[in-house]
Amino acid sequence: MVFQPDMAADSIVVTVGRGDRLVLREGQAVRGELVPFGGGQLLQTIFPNDTEQAKEMAQINAGLFTSSRERRGRVFRTVGESVPPFALYNQQGQVFTQENLLGKYTVLNFIFTRCAVPTMCPLSTRKMKETQDLAAALGWENVQFVSMTLDPAFDTPGVFKAYALDYDLKEDNFHLLAGPVAVLRICAIKWAYWRRKTKYKLSGIRWPPV
Repeated sequence: MVFQPDMAADSIVVTVGRGDRLVLREGQAVRGELVPFGGGQLLQTIFPNDTEQAKEMAQINAGLFTSSRERRGRVFRTVGESVPPFALYNQQGQVFTQENLLGKYTVLNFIFTRCAVPTMCPLSTRKMKETQDLAAALGWENVQFVSMTLDPAFDTPGVFKAYALDYDLKEDNFHLLAGPVAVLRICAIKWAYWRRKTKYKLSGIRWPPV
């Protein structure tokens, strides 16, 4: 893939992940990290870099931060309460906000793509897919599935795109969400998800680029 670091720089050829190749559009502005790879360079951790879009997302997420501060000790959302505002990217590189939840039944969970424990994220994603297939078989059109990442430093739209393909997810109503660390951390807390530090550490290996 040909990449131009900025308007004043010459174009260079870089390798991108298989998911990124499906998500990126010609002429699209993106941000990412260039690292050495196989005698060339790999562009990874890729996100859209649309200035106006970023401003709109920041305004929405400012509402999330304000809501979190105002609630103080009442962090968790319970039955009957409204969903807080948030703005993230799905596996297509499209913005996904709380507005996308309106008028639909949403099945939501939290995962991360480099989870290697078979009975955790891989099992959870398979269960989500089974539920998605069942809903389709029953003709339930008003249902969608959302997975938010617990590993925002690694998971990106492109990484999630490859993940969706690997699990054969039907992407018309399955959204895998990535974005800012602070936003995802609050979202996890809002929906009462707890994590505990353990002796196990995440692998430093990126999702296979080819």
